[in-house]
Amino acid sequence: MARTTLTINSDLENVPLVGVSVRAIAAMTFDLDTAAMIELCVVEAVNNVIKHAYSGEGGHCLTVEVTLRNDHITIVVTDSGRAMQDGILESRQDALDYDADDLDSIPEGGMGLAIIQSVMARVEYSRENGLNVLSMSLGANTPSDAAP
Repeated sequence: MARTTLTINSDLENVPLVGVSVRAIAAMTFDLDTAAMIELCVVEAVNNVIKHAYSGEGGHCLTVEVTLRNDHITIVVTDSGRAMQDGILESRQDALDYDADDLDSIPEGGMGLAIIQSVMARVEYSRENGLNVLSMSLGANTPSDAAP
């Protein structure tokens, strides 16, 4: 088992550092395409924290913990910002169901959680001791349902 923790300031300029780091870690176990999709999930999650939990304000901490265990990766994003709305994970599951040929049907936002759910095998959110905890995991032998 290998575990790495990245702690950044809630500044959008720091997001690429987290994404590249997670992709490199994921590539130790997964093929490069899957590692890139895992990177996308982490970038979406961290962007959501900065934009929504911290209202775009810098100066707040968020932590990304990556654990590799055999052929399995778990990523936990933790922050002390505003909590997610109840039921938000459930409401985003069908956000990727649109007609790509109908430009008016393509959503302008709100697709980050849907992308995360389509790539990762397990996505869970909880609020623990004043902290938001988003946990995402994927096994190398348990492909996700779909790729965006």
